[in-house]
Amino acid sequence: MNGSNWGSGLSPVTVRFENCVVEANLVGWAIEFAHPNLSGSIDVAGGFTTQTASHGIALYDKAASALGVTFSDHSLLNVSTSSLNCSELNAAKRCPAGAKNVPIALIVRAGNPSVEGQVIFRNVSVWDHRFRPWVQVIGDVRGWQHVTFSSVSVSNPSGCMSNTSLAYGGQPVPAGVINGLEAVKCTKDME
Repeated sequence: MNGSNWGSGLSPVTVRFENCVVEANLVGWAIEFAHPNLSGSIDVAGGFTTQTASHGIALYDKAASALGVTFSDHSLLNVSTSSLNCSELNAAKRCPAGAKNVPIALIVRAGNPSVEGQVIFRNVSVWDHRFRPWVQVIGDVRGWQHVTFSSVSVSNPSGCMSNTSLAYGGQPVPAGVINGLEAVKCTKDME
């Protein structure tokens, strides 16, 4: 969903996807350029995403003051299947240096003037067999805010790694801005 032409005088944007299947795409769900103060919501409820070359879920330059984004009761099954990094795939224009090809990516490119965030992952399952983080958060010095992982489970024989080291442009991530990572249910088998 590309909001680059949306003006501040438009009506709220509210979209709900229920029980959708995304299969064999370049990217599963990609939400980009949600500009500040755009009201409304995007909800993805149920369904699953599988066999994507790049991210299963990707948010690029999503302003915290813009519409809320929620993924609930959704499964990611063997996504990000390409051995190429994010910047080497067709989505290169969206991927800054350091971006990896991971199941869930939250990415801000340098120079974005707003604070990013207002994203909820509720009851999301990730099944992955590659040695890599299941989520990567990349930001600038303004970072990400109001990102919540609630009842998230990850199955990976290599364990459950998350990468938030670049969420504030390499600066330490303040407490309370990315919530729930410590409570992610991790299993090393592929249930």
